[in-house]
Amino acid sequence: MKRTLLALTAASLVFAVPANAKPINSFGGCELNTLLAQDHTYGQTFIPTFSVLKKVRLVLFGEESSSEDTMFQLVLKTRGGVFIAASEYAVLEAGTSYDDAVSGDALTFTFAHGARVTPGQTYDLEIVRIGGTAPIRACATNNAYADGVLLYDGAFNMGLDFEFAMKGSGPAK
Repeated sequence: MKRTLLALTAASLVFAVPANAKPINSFGGCELNTLLAQDHTYGQTFIPTFSVLKKVRLVLFGEESSSEDTMFQLVLKTRGGVFIAASEYAVLEAGTSYDDAVSGDALTFTFAHGARVTPGQTYDLEIVRIGGTAPIRACATNNAYADGVLLYDGAFNMGLDFEFAMKGSGPAK
């Protein structure tokens, strides 16, 4: 009887799967929109609830009349500015409008092999524009994400967050 009980206990430990943390979501309805001027840097701080960052969705849009696709990349850094990883390129298609953005059409950035992060630590995601001259805007919301803040030229823009969602994997701390 003892052997059976020990075997059952060991088996349940072997098959125990750590729970993945919940995704982060700060979509709030595009209360405000921010022009992403080409001579400034923009980003968002966040505190992961998972150990591997896989995807980030960001609500960006241009003008309906635009005929120019615009390429972007997200760069993940420590709060101290140390580079960790860069996403694959994502293309904002010409003519993606405010109406598209508020209806949930977000640009998806993928970290192909996942980017290791430590749950509970603060990180920066910097939005990098690669070429293009068309005006691009990002949806922002007043304090939709309590654990982070929008960054403008590296400084905190208190009370605002970009509208973003992220998925990761791995156990939370």
